[in-house]
Amino acid sequence: MLCKGTYYLNDKNNDGVIKIAANNVALDCNGAKLIGNGSGIGVYSRGKNNVTIKNCNVSNYNDALHLAPTSNSTVIGNDLSYYYNDGILIVGNNNIIQNNLIRVTGSDSTWAAIFINYSKNTLIQNNSIRNINGGFPPPPNTLPTGFAIMVQNSDKTKILNNIIYNAYHGINVVYSVNSNISHNKISAKKFGHCTVEIGSGAGTVTENTEIAYNYIDAPRYVAGISSHSGQKNSKVHDNKIKVAGSGLSCYGNVFGDGCDCEGLIAYNNEVEGCENAIDLQKERNSVFYRNVLNCKNAFFTQYYAENNSIYDNIFNVSNIGSTSAFSLNNKFNTAKDYLETNIIGGKCVGGNYWGLYHGVDTNGDGIGEKPFVIDKSLGLYDHLPLTNVHPH
Repeated sequence: MLCKGTYYLNDKNNDGVIKIAANNVALDCNGAKLIGNGSGIGVYSRGKNNVTIKNCNVSNYNDALHLAPTSNSTVIGNDLSYYYNDGILIVGNNNIIQNNLIRVTGSDSTWAAIFINYSKNTLIQNNSIRNINGGFPPPPNTLPTGFAIMVQNSDKTKILNNIIYNAYHGINVVYSVNSNISHNKISAKKFGHCTVEIGSGAGTVTENTEIAYNYIDAPRYVAGISSHSGQKNSKVHDNKIKVAGSGLSCYGNVFGDGCDCEGLIAYNNEVEGCENAIDLQKERNSVFYRNVLNCKNAFFTQYYAENNSIYDNIFNVSNIGSTSAFSLNNKFNTAKDYLETNIIGGKCVGGNYWGLYHGVDTNGDGIGEKPFVIDKSLGLYDHLPLTNVHPH
């Protein structure tokens, strides 16, 4: 345990002002403050397992805490301010990051408040992450920056009950499988990028991700939940998204690396205030149902979208938007199904509820008698539009 106080310690050799040199070590800083000069590492552990770091106040280092590799370690109850690279960097298995406050000291772009790489069974829970700067630097430095939580090359990561405020990128999961992103509150910077993004690109796969019960608040140009190239077989459900960009965005790599999105299931999401409710680019074999979408446009498509099913949603929209890339076998209704009620309480499931639809239900089944025209030139129709309007 450290003595309370403030310690101005520079890391000249970039190997940590505090070094963990053995397994089974518990470092309790007891609220002591470690302050650097904008470079180096605060607390460093390499190849040590079952390490606990708690109650530390670490600020003004490039990396506040660096544990790589490590297993069965815990980072809990720390106040961390980092300058450029990472607040917490962990590589290894069965680690816990919990109840930490993480911020940025400098004003320039940073990499990630929490960076998990080549790890398995990591729990990231009940952390507060604030004011993460970032952007897309000009070539040749093409990697984006400013992630609140970045997970790469990992399996079975749980990201639960975190509060992320004013981040350029919220949560980003790439080259990873079996991740769970649930019950987080996330807000993006005014000109940020995505609040939650999954996917990989370059021929790799991010698979079996679950994104559920999150509250997302994103300003203009920012996507709410974005499924990127390489995403496969993930679920997005029961999220509340207040966003001015695209609500549910799904796009493969449009530059032709052959890496598309597929198998996404999105249901029971509420999207409010968005420019585009559903943004599809190189998306296939995906299903969108029972979502409530209060947006300017229903769709935005630039590149092909095929074999997708979109039904039993509420589209309270002003315009249909761009549909030019809907290509093969996209369906906007299922077969009429009387086994369950539809999203507006009608007797059967069929198509979607469209605020732009002006037809009526003459037989009381909750289905309009005329199809809803989405794009006549492309032959896109909802043949079983939902309505609760009856003829007088």
